[in-house]
Amino acid sequence: MDFSLTDAQKEIQARAREFAQTRVAPLSREMDERGEMPRALIDDLARTGLLGGPLPKEFFGGAWDSISLALCYEELGRVDSSVRGFMTVHTSLVAQCILKWGNAAQKKNYLPKLAHGEMIGCYALTEPNAGSDAASIETTAARDGDAYLINGEKIWITNGVVAKKCAAKSWDTARRITRVSFLKICACPRRRVWARKAKGSKSR
Repeated sequence: MDFSLTDAQKEIQARAREFAQTRVAPLSREMDERGEMPRALIDDLARTGLLGGPLPKEFFGGAWDSISLALCYEELGRVDSSVRGFMTVHTSLVAQCILKWGNAAQKKNYLPKLAHGEMIGCYALTEPNAGSDAASIETTAARDGDAYLINGEKIWITNGVVAKKCAAKSWDTARRITRVSFLKICACPRRRVWARKAKGSKSR
């Protein structure tokens, strides 16, 4: 079995490494000290094609495979784990979940904006009484006509300070299963910076 990287995977790895070394590394100490990630860095992630990498080309992504995405995360994380954390939430937990489970209208509306960085995604798992134990969450999702009513409290929402789309983990009271719901949340001006807590993405 050949475990060598393909030429396409090597190109993505090299592009992510160059971005990490030239754009992220010079800012890393300052971002940690100030607790902020500049908006310009997110815009550059989008322009370089990293932010929407695994999305199909029809949604302005790069149609990456899973190995390519892992290589990108590895290169970013090697320089700054917070930048990697930002992208894993935005790209994997939000954009890729919409790609897999969203309907056609949702994909058309949200995925190009996520790929371009016009819309930022966040993930709400942690709760005051459950921590990040998904099996102990108290937030519920109950049917309300053709929608769901989400009831509960979330803390430490990664990217939550400025995100426009949220993936929230909840408990479906009728089906007795955990559910991930995608919610619109209050939009913040593009001029805002991405805040971080110490060496991790700041949560709301």
